[in-house]
Amino acid sequence: MKNLSKVLRTWALCLIFIHLGGFVKGQCSFTPTVLGNVMLCPNDTNVLYTQTYSSYQWYKRVYLFGTWAPIAGAVSQSITVDQFNDSGFEFMVEVSQGTCTAVSDSVLVDGFVFSPPTVLSMGNFTFNPVTSQNEVCIGDTIQLIGTMPYDTLYAWTLNGNAIPGATTPTLNVTTSGIYTAIQMSPKICPNFSLPLGVNLEFVFISCLPTGLPEIADKNGIQISPNPTQEGTFRLKGASTDVISELSIVDLVGNTVFKIIRPDLNADIHVRHLNAGIYLVMIRYNNQTMIKRLVIGK
Repeated sequence: MKNLSKVLRTWALCLIFIHLGGFVKGQCSFTPTVLGNVMLCPNDTNVLYTQTYSSYQWYKRVYLFGTWAPIAGAVSQSITVDQFNDSGFEFMVEVSQGTCTAVSDSVLVDGFVFSPPTVLSMGNFTFNPVTSQNEVCIGDTIQLIGTMPYDTLYAWTLNGNAIPGATTPTLNVTTSGIYTAIQMSPKICPNFSLPLGVNLEFVFISCLPTGLPEIADKNGIQISPNPTQEGTFRLKGASTDVISELSIVDLVGNTVFKIIRPDLNADIHVRHLNAGIYLVMIRYNNQTMIKRLVIGK
């Protein structure tokens, strides 16, 4: 029985020895531990360290199946690891204090890996295969939204120039141009970034009903004076029972002026409008004609 107990104890020690990769912990009054961040961002480094002892030797092996090997020169309280060379490796440290030597449990150094960034386009637009441009109606807004995990620290550009304040994953596109992001970072690794890598071109076009029947020539309805420098004009060549409504629309598509059954013998005042080009939409016998109006100042 004594021989059997001795054999069993020896077998148990062998199992412990194999489990620790050839290291048997001494029966010391202290137990070293490996501390530090073991999840590394791309191109990142970090420091692993242990408690204070008299001497140190760090070891490294491939996760689970490698052979423990001492790291040359790694004989201080800490060791620097980096994501490129050390991800997928285990580390442990052997320390001595007085006459006793002990070995820490191992830790696995791992790293984050990110797929290339992508962007969602939200809103109404039409891809023009001839020009390879995305056409958007004036007045509409397109949203460019960066996808996860790239959720922080953006740098959007328009025609190669940085857009002031455009540092979040969502960008509202309201003007024509070529858009991209030269920096997209995940919150978990804010010091790591990638560019979007593609350009997104949007062109804003007028989507007003330019195909409506033109009846001005037939009825002789004219805007005079046009351009108007005084902020007033009249409709000429029309009778009062012809026009039911007159609206003025800016080039963004906003209705900025409307009058029902205008008095064709009186001036129409538009002094409150800024200088620029407008479209005058005239309702006539359930039809609509469109005239261009230029307002000067």
